[in-house]
Amino acid sequence: MTKINVIGNLLLIKPFDQKEEKLSGGLEIVNTGAKNEAPSTGTIIGFGEDVESEGLKIENVKVIFKKFAGDEIETDNGEKFVIIDEDSILATYED
Repeated sequence: MTKINVIGNLLLIKPFDQKEEKLSGGLEIVNTGAKNEAPSTGTIIGFGEDVESEGLKIENVKVIFKKFAGDEIETDNGEKFVIIDEDSILATYED
């Protein structure tokens, strides 16, 4: 696995695949939007040393972030991540 270390007030996010979403009752919603539309939810995988919000300095926290925020990257083994500024986080949540 490639090790990515973010710096400053940046966060490394593993975005959730949002192509399909199931609602109660079994109805499926399929996202047919633009291919380059950034996912809006994911899990914090890493954070820079200047992140100020204590709630974001924890790995595996689920977050909602601004669409089109940050930069998408892909590792050699095909894993996709988003590197975003701390200010692009809108909320944290639990299932």
